[in-house]
Amino acid sequence: MEKMERPKLGKLKPGDPVIVIKRIGGRSGSIEYPATVIKAARVWVTVKLDHRPRWDAEKRFRLDDQTDGSQHGNGFSRFVTLEQHAYDDRMATARRVLADAGIRYDHDSPFRKDHSLTFALAERVAQLMGVDAP
Repeated sequence: MEKMERPKLGKLKPGDPVIVIKRIGGRSGSIEYPATVIKAARVWVTVKLDHRPRWDAEKRFRLDDQTDGSQHGNGFSRFVTLEQHAYDDRMATARRVLADAGIRYDHDSPFRKDHSLTFALAERVAQLMGVDAP
């Protein structure tokens, strides 16, 4: 089994689609907005939100950590590529399947380090439970 990792951020160019995720409070509270890259520089990327919410229609993010550079408070936002978003959704589903089966693992578990193990275990557990696999 080949080790899996979250897709890394590749080179962005104007016109590339991304998703902006704005934290709205609490640990899991967030809203996702489709956006388009309008400027990509060495350190920062500027995106235009496709459907303008009440906050800025254009946002600037750091390329090194994909955040807006603010503290991790309620206004914190970040961006992900479509590939990263799909991977994150798949991982969230796999973790939910495992949690529903009562399977929890520590932070230093091999399942956290090698995502292919998490996906394989979640797929097998889903088969046994008769639910959709991640």
